[in-house]
Amino acid sequence: MNTNNLDYQSLFDAGLSNLQKLATTEWTDFNAHDPGITILEQLCYALTDLVYRIDHTMPDLLASASGKADAVLFQPGDILTSCPVTATDLRKLVLDVTGVKNAWIEATRSETGPLYYKTTEDASSLGVDGDKLLHESVEIQGLYNVYYTIYDEKKASSIKQNILATLQANRPLCTDFVRIEQLVAEKIAIDADIEIEAVDDAENLLVEIYRRIADYISPTVRFHSLYEMQLLDKRNDEIYDGPHLQHGFIDDAELAKAQRRKELHRSDLINAIMRLEGVRAVSRISFGKGPQADAWSLQLDSKKAALFDYSRSDIRLHREQLPVHIDRERVRSDFAILNSRLMQSSNQTNGGSIIAREGTDREIANYFSFQHQFPANYGIGALGLPDSASAQRKAQAKQLKAYLLLFDQLLANAFAQLQNACTLLSADSTSSRTYFARKIDDHKLALQDILEMSQEALQELTDASAADRFKNNRKNRFLNHLLARFGEQFTDYALTALEKNRDAKLIHDKAKFLQNYPHVSSRRGIAFNYLEIPEGTNLSGLEHRIRRKVGIGFPGESFYSADEDFIMIEHILLRPMRDDDNQVTPLLVDPATKDPFSLQISFILPENAGRFTNANFCKFVERTIREETPAHIVAYVHWYSPGKLALIRDAYLNWLTQKRDFES
Repeated sequence: MNTNNLDYQSLFDAGLSNLQKLATTEWTDFNAHDPGITILEQLCYALTDLVYRIDHTMPDLLASASGKADAVLFQPGDILTSCPVTATDLRKLVLDVTGVKNAWIEATRSETGPLYYKTTEDASSLGVDGDKLLHESVEIQGLYNVYYTIYDEKKASSIKQNILATLQANRPLCTDFVRIEQLVAEKIAIDADIEIEAVDDAENLLVEIYRRIADYISPTVRFHSLYEMQLLDKRNDEIYDGPHLQHGFIDDAELAKAQRRKELHRSDLINAIMRLEGVRAVSRISFGKGPQADAWSLQLDSKKAALFDYSRSDIRLHREQLPVHIDRERVRSDFAILNSRLMQSSNQTNGGSIIAREGTDREIANYFSFQHQFPANYGIGALGLPDSASAQRKAQAKQLKAYLLLFDQLLANAFAQLQNACTLLSADSTSSRTYFARKIDDHKLALQDILEMSQEALQELTDASAADRFKNNRKNRFLNHLLARFGEQFTDYALTALEKNRDAKLIHDKAKFLQNYPHVSSRRGIAFNYLEIPEGTNLSGLEHRIRRKVGIGFPGESFYSADEDFIMIEHILLRPMRDDDNQVTPLLVDPATKDPFSLQISFILPENAGRFTNANFCKFVERTIREETPAHIVAYVHWYSPGKLALIRDAYLNWLTQKRDFES
């Protein structure tokens, strides 16, 4: 809210201008001595107090109700991050698994090889048998191999299980993992003669040379803290771009450089060593002492990961062409300790997060009646009138108090409304209250002689003054405001809703959407985990989001109807699998479609059931499905009778059970 023009003088000038326009024919004295102008001055002064409190920081405003913030305002780590969208995002997730040293995600074709699309004069068909010279090959998109290296071989089994669980919990829609494999080390020994300058500790320098060689041969990905990322001049949206990681943040530029080596070059090794302070020249360097030792390039095994073998390496240091004595056992021991520290640091959570400061309760609702500020001769303040005042004078003072009490109550309610900003900005669907009142409890002013009402009665009177439809309308408008903060809207849903309890259901559905917004927003492109039973939260992010957007919800929630439930199927999961003798002819064969598996999903919805008896609602659901489905994925919508849909559901769940058993 812009409060720059709400200072005392601006408020007074605006009030005086309006008085002059409205009361010119009956009121001509607008000077300071006039009681009406005095009342205006006191009201403007009281309003500046409200403006001052509005200018409290947001944490303080939200802390003023019950000492905690229930408002739909999320931390950066929750709202700016997203589940994996790219192969780089998936790679970061694997690297975040404790014990993983490096990882690579590579696109691949079906594990059964390409499919073949055969066209004849009579018909077209798709099968796993064919000839690449005679038939058109079809390679399924969205399949990946995952390769990784680890620090500790003793934990290889548990690390692989953790990687599998992480990938399945974050599998992007219409993708799958063909192979998740730890790469065996291809040990590379280095033989070299290096000329050094005068240094204090030649053995420490040799440890650094080992580290440079190791980083070149097998790059290690480093996690950064929030502070380190900020030092790199990264904006918050850049820092939190991608999946939420437990061990910190990974810089994309550094990650791109840490690719798996396919070959090693002696020139690159020389450059890496020469960048070290204390190194004068690399006299000679080779890849060990084998037949390829003197080759300028060394081709690496594509099925292995290169690893610096410091125990078999022989790197000799010279100073002025004289050999430098080195305690090699100490060097190798120090380098092993260095590697151990790298492993330990990869297991520590050191990312940090931007956390909004905890608010301070400013007791915003405390209201001090502006009647205290009137001159004493008005007889309405704490001093009141002397006992000698006439009955008429006392009646006039009480009459003025009653008149001013109207303004007092409006101001006190405004302060109470501000105190409950936390409630107004929350996604609580259990209460439609949007107006708050506060009793002016000031015995010094003897206001109880004019109006005696409890706080509860005053709030009840305030609530009763608004019809249920009006209260629901205001609650919906507050929820619409919160939705708009995230670029979301339920307008189309509201226009197609025809239920008798339409307003209450809209409030419920909007509130549930907002309460789960980090999930429905960040996981909109994530599939379900087919290694677990598809129920509860184990649904694809897209299905979860669509259920919220069209108001179908989940079992156990208010307004849920099993008649309106639907199924979402990813075609890629139905592709031919290894050892699947029943898919000589693939499922989902369509003569008009060469590739029925890549980047395609199907929604199976009940026809003429629940709200689906309304043609406009059916159109709205279909449009929502197409709008919410990621642009690179084709969505098909199929309508079946409830009986047929039940058969499809049983077959689908049975197939998922068999697939879980097979994958396990």
